[in-house]
Amino acid sequence: MKSFDEFDFVDRYWALGGRRLAIAVGAAIEIRQWDMDTPEAEDFWVRGWTALD
Repeated sequence: MKSFDEFDFVDRYWALGGRRLAIAVGAAIEIRQWDMDTPEAEDFWVRGWTALD
């Protein structure tokens, strides 16, 4: 299984027109969602996070 590279994920997401912001808060990550994602970025986001479940 390939390990998850959060930097690669975010770079690809932003390149697709994504507009979410993730902030590290201690041991957790807070994700702020915007309704301005392109359809491609939204699909990439959903597929990426679903794979981690």
